[in-house]
Amino acid sequence: MRDRLLFVGVAVACVLPPLAVWLGLELGSTPQLINAETYGKVSDSQRAAAPFVVLRGDWIHCLLEWSGVCVAAMTALLSLIHYFLKRDVTTPVIATALMFAGVLDAMRVITIVRLVGPVADPVVFTAMTWSLSRVFLAAILIAGTLPFLFRDFEGKRPVRDGFDFALLAVVYLLAAATLSYYARENLVLPGETDEVVRDLTTPLAWAGLVLFLIAGGVLFFYRRRKPSLFATALQASLIPHVCAQAALLLSDRLYDDGFQLASVYKLIGYLVPSVGLILDYRRASFADAELKTTERQLDIARDIQNSLLPEEPPGWQELDARGFSVSSEAVGGDYFDFITLPDGGRLTVITDVSGHDLGAALLMANGRAYLRAIAETTSDLSQLAERFNAFVARDAGGRRFITGMFVKVAPGGAAEALTAGHCGYLVRPDETFTTLEQENLPFGVMDDFCSDSVPVEFAAGDTILLLTDGIQELPNRRGEQFGTARLAAAVAAPAGTSCRDSLDRVRRAATDWAEGVPPFDDMTLVLIRRRA
Repeated sequence: MRDRLLFVGVAVACVLPPLAVWLGLELGSTPQLINAETYGKVSDSQRAAAPFVVLRGDWIHCLLEWSGVCVAAMTALLSLIHYFLKRDVTTPVIATALMFAGVLDAMRVITIVRLVGPVADPVVFTAMTWSLSRVFLAAILIAGTLPFLFRDFEGKRPVRDGFDFALLAVVYLLAAATLSYYARENLVLPGETDEVVRDLTTPLAWAGLVLFLIAGGVLFFYRRRKPSLFATALQASLIPHVCAQAALLLSDRLYDDGFQLASVYKLIGYLVPSVGLILDYRRASFADAELKTTERQLDIARDIQNSLLPEEPPGWQELDARGFSVSSEAVGGDYFDFITLPDGGRLTVITDVSGHDLGAALLMANGRAYLRAIAETTSDLSQLAERFNAFVARDAGGRRFITGMFVKVAPGGAAEALTAGHCGYLVRPDETFTTLEQENLPFGVMDDFCSDSVPVEFAAGDTILLLTDGIQELPNRRGEQFGTARLAAAVAAPAGTSCRDSLDRVRRAATDWAEGVPPFDDMTLVLIRRRA
């Protein structure tokens, strides 16, 4: 809808200038010379006004052209800023094209007002440089945009921090300055000036018209490939550029209404891309504000979720237990806990909700509440798992599931475990390990869950390792996973080593292994070590 409004607005803007001329606005002027005989007979005020009357066409043209130069410079600057913000490599191409055209326009203006040296033929110079700048602008737009229809440069950094485009801009500026200087010094045509100029500029006007139409087709397909307000505005800007070429073709002489209308249309053509960039910035600012609001909300959710995890070890005399959890995104679905059961048993829990988004975090919070409530009423792992599964199946509704593992150490030292789509490890001081796993479905997959726990031979110095798969699957730069063997080697420790020291070893080993590669999944690890 916004794209259509932009095209409609540009079309209306293109209708208004000729309508204003038709209603009586005088943009053009008739060539005049000061009559020496009558100049001395008129009043002082008339003599003072004579140069303004004679040069009226030049001044209107200069005002329009200099306005175009300022708008082109502003649009070029916005295009470069747009590139560094969004890495859209077409924008610097447009910027350098506008620089080229803007320099030619600026050179023409300062030459017309005689701020530089004398010009060989002002009329020929003005008409030819105006037409040439149009042809080159259209050609640069096509050449700069066409490659992006057949190749995706996004994320490939085709420029070295803007150096290539800066070099291209310098080349364009030097070329424009050289062309302007050559035309000012050497462009002299014999015969009737208006007729000769019209014969020379008409082919250039037609060439520019054809090129702008081709550019319109290229930008149409580019906008479909990479839709944005800037791409839409760039395509819409070709409407006034085509109108400018048509007005030039209808012009009979320099500074008539057709010639001046062409400058008005060129000014509109320069202005429209800047409007698109400003609208793009406006949309980006709104999106950034929404993103910051979302980030603040996620920060709050992260703080709340972290507060649900144990901050301190449980303080069990016969056991040393610690854990940590790291989310791969703002929030995650991993959870661990230490709970003392009604019969005095020590319960360690680890769960992993499918996914690691806000929905997983919410289900994780609900699961924690369920587990703590159930653990106040039963000390039997099978009953705890059965009741927990019923709550999860009801809340998840088949959309999510939870893998988990429960480990209970009785007051007498006997240990047992129950797993649901999950596994743990019994790690001995000599780095050998045994997998603790049962063939049970995750919680929430079925309405009913029925499984007995299995005993675990938990001797002094042994460590029960509970973890989610994020740390085992942690990749390095070569795509290799951290794996269970490396994890067990980091966990195993001689007698007297604390779980805290072992967790620090695991963190260092995982960090060194990853070599800066971020984890793909949440990483949670819990250690239970029987004191000697």
